[in-house]
Amino acid sequence: MKRPRLLSWASLKRFLEVFVCITETAQWLRLALGYVGLLPLRYPFDVRLRSGEMLTLRERTDVVIFWMIFVRRHYPVNRSDRVIVDVGANIGLFTLYAARQAPDAHIFPSNLSPTHAIC
Repeated sequence: MKRPRLLSWASLKRFLEVFVCITETAQWLRLALGYVGLLPLRYPFDVRLRSGEMLTLRERTDVVIFWMIFVRRHYPVNRSDRVIVDVGANIGLFTLYAARQAPDAHIFPSNLSPTHAIC
């Protein structure tokens, strides 16, 4: 008889993602539950990052993009990067992330939605 695994690689990855979310915002629990669909978020949903920036997430897709960029760190940015082009910048989440990771870089967002703003 096969013994059940107590902790799979996928569940370990999710635990690490939640830990990263904790380091990014005090609203980590609501965001994590909203991301996995266990807690419906009311939009617009304002998120204050621990670094002080305020983000306004206006729909579920914004939550998924936030998770991919700030939690999974899907798009690598090196501190030494000097020029970054954010094609399809939408609400500017990657632009903000890139500015934090490479503070000396010149960042060019394109297609930034005028109805969304980073405060």
